[in-house]
This record gives sequence, structure tokens and C-alpha cells, in this order.
Amino acid sequence: MALQGFGRCVGNLAAAVVEQGKWLKEHASPDDTLATPMAGALAYYSGLRTYDMLGLTDAHIAHVNMPEMGRFYLAGHEKYDPVYILSKRPTYVWVSPDNVWIPGTRELLELPAFAEIYEVFQVPLRDGTIEVFRSRERKP
Repeated sequence: MALQGFGRCVGNLAAAVVEQGKWLKEHASPDDTLATPMAGALAYYSGLRTYDMLGLTDAHIAHVNMPEMGRFYLAGHEKYDPVYILSKRPTYVWVSPDNVWIPGTRELLELPAFAEIYEVFQVPLRDGTIEVFRSRERKP
């Protein structure tokens, strides 16, 4: 029973990420870039150049030595480099200001320059809105 519930949860999350990627495809400029810990479907459906905040598809982050490696409960979610991500100046940082459980997210949002460069904005979706970050330089 628990696995079936998990499957529904993952299915709902996957469908939501696909919808978000399609929203980006429709509303973002082809020159815009994206940083996200959900690089799979979001990157695919948006078509944007994407910086994978967890390093699964980013060689720099993949090679970062993490002293606490193996202590986080979710494999593949332990490597990050918020200074590196910020240096890329992505147009969108696709994380919620209220959902900072993924390692590296809180560290990125707490960088002094982050608040200067990014603002929260709402993305309207079928089942409501989500809040993520957009560069202040990006015109709506």
C-alpha cells in the first residue's frame, strides 16, 4: 500500500514538473537559462540551457568533494555549489522560497548577492501557482 501511495506522489510530481517545463517553453526566451535541482523533465520540456544544481549533469558539481557525503537520506541529492550556480547568472532559479530541504538550496538563497539578482515570481499552473525566482534583469 505504501509503495502505491509513493507511486501516486511521484507521478503527481512528475506531471507537475512536466507542466512547469511546458510553461517555461511557452513563456521564456530561448536565450534564457535555468538552474534547478529538477533538471530532468524541467530541462527537457523547457528546452532551456539548464544548470543542474545537484551535479547529475554538471561536471563541476559532480566533482565537488562533499565532506558530509552519504549522510543525506536521498542518494543523488548531496552535491552542490551555490557560488558556482550563482556565477552562471541563470535567468530562472527554479526552487521555491519555502521548500529548501534539498541540499544547497538554502545555501544558494542565503548568498548576499542572490537577493540583489533575483526576485520571487508566481507561475500560474493548472492546479494553482508556484513561487520560484527570476532574474530582476528579465522583463516579464
